[in-house]
Amino acid sequence: MARLRFLNRFILQWFFIRLTICKEDIMDDYNVISFDLTPGGMASRGTGNIKTYQWYSIQGWIVPTTGYESDFKYLNKSKKPFFFRLTKKKPI
Repeated sequence: MARLRFLNRFILQWFFIRLTICKEDIMDDYNVISFDLTPGGMASRGTGNIKTYQWYSIQGWIVPTTGYESDFKYLNKSKKPFFFRLTKKKPI
């Protein structure tokens, strides 16, 4: 993690890009126990296995010196920032 932080803080941020670690939790083998009907919709209760996946990506058009203690600030608010996935999803 120290290498990633060094690379982002001292090199990549001045090119308006960041190398980021992305994580996603996916629930497998979900067993439904009951359904609840609420005024806003429907909710289910159950049990399942949660698997965490991780991959590296590059995000672009980020204002330098932002995103370390709070959210990223993007240069162009009218367009979405670009996002390139560098690696495949791998379970942790």
